[in-house]
Parts: sequence; C-alpha cells; structure tokens
Amino acid sequence: MARPEKNLNENLILDLYKQGYTSREIAKQVGVSPTTVMNRIRKYGTVSVSFSVKRDFIQN
Repeated sequence: MARPEKNLNENLILDLYKQGYTSREIAKQVGVSPTTVMNRIRKYGTVSVSFSVKRDFIQN
C-alpha cells in the first residue's frame, strides 16, 4: 500500500520551477524533499526535468 500524497501547492511548485528555481531551492521553500518536488513536477507539468536534477547535483 502506497503512502498518501502530501497536500502541496502544485501551482507554486510549477511556477517556481518555470522561473528557474532548482528542485532543492523549491523544496526548502515548500518544506519537502527535492525528490518530492521533482516527482510533482513530473506528475503535473513540465518536460525538462533532467536539467534541474543535474543543476542541483552540480551545485553541491
């Protein structure tokens, strides 16, 4: 049985992502993990997800 999804503001996540914020930056603002952010972006919206993941990895 899967865990229930957290109730997040998907519009906020997608807007921040489209503005160029990384998944790590969005995660800090929303209070979830970067993985959760990327899963929601994949689920609700954009195509170019791999770029943000690579950008997060390179920054640290």
